[in-house]
Amino acid sequence: MLAGSLVVSYVTSRSATWSTLLFLLSIHLWTNYKAVRAVRMRTLNRQRANIVFSSYLQSLSDGGPYKEMRKYWPKTGQRVEREDMKCQLPSPREVSIKERIFELDGVMRWHGSIIMGHCVLGVPLKDILDTILHSTRYPTAGSYNLFSSEGKGQISEGKGHEDINIEALLVVFRDENYILSYSIDGAKPSRSWRPRFLIVLKEGSGPVTQAKSWFHAFLCARKLYTAPELLQRPVLKTLEETLEEVRNCWPQVQDSLQEAGWDLYTGALETRSGVRVSIKPELKRI
Repeated sequence: MLAGSLVVSYVTSRSATWSTLLFLLSIHLWTNYKAVRAVRMRTLNRQRANIVFSSYLQSLSDGGPYKEMRKYWPKTGQRVEREDMKCQLPSPREVSIKERIFELDGVMRWHGSIIMGHCVLGVPLKDILDTILHSTRYPTAGSYNLFSSEGKGQISEGKGHEDINIEALLVVFRDENYILSYSIDGAKPSRSWRPRFLIVLKEGSGPVTQAKSWFHAFLCARKLYTAPELLQRPVLKTLEETLEEVRNCWPQVQDSLQEAGWDLYTGALETRSGVRVSIKPELKRI
């Protein structure tokens, strides 16, 4: 504005006015870009979490290309000691260099480039119920009717959770402060392989729980991306396996994040006001 005030008295023609305007706007946008790039946040938002968790999972594959983490999966019978899963994660300064100024909300990128899926954090439980194939919602009452695959009733078309029901999902996550599920969107053939993750936060969950749930979703997304055939397996089985992996390595992930200078106790993953679900004790024993 100051520069514009100084040169306005010297600009007389229309062409000179437009040339000066474009020149000053270019300088303004460039200085704003440099100012934004200079910001180094210590909190984990969704994009920064993707970059940090990519580095961690990459370190588990001994620094080489990601190879499905087979040797870390419980189904192989092998277990990794927590000390072996500790690594040096990128600092806020290093991550700020890789950050995009404009990013799609909820996208899950591997090292900031490859899109592996999408995730929504802090959704109501009904969003997961709507993705379950064997469920019928009554719009007037807002209630749901769950029935088995052998039951009769109208079933919606598309890819749903043929193998899962809400009771089984609650049992799997009974000891966690979040509930994770995913579905495959078959409406767009070019993107049908990309899972859409839904995270329901339980009452009392804080920023650390949000980071843990995002890490769980990111691990699932990477596992499904590197092995697309796993998209045909039962959803609940994938969730159970990855949850076991998360429980094994999360303490070391948390320690590594704090040692790298990240602030886990200030929430930045939830971009809007979310909801919390309260699970009664009797439901946990289903």
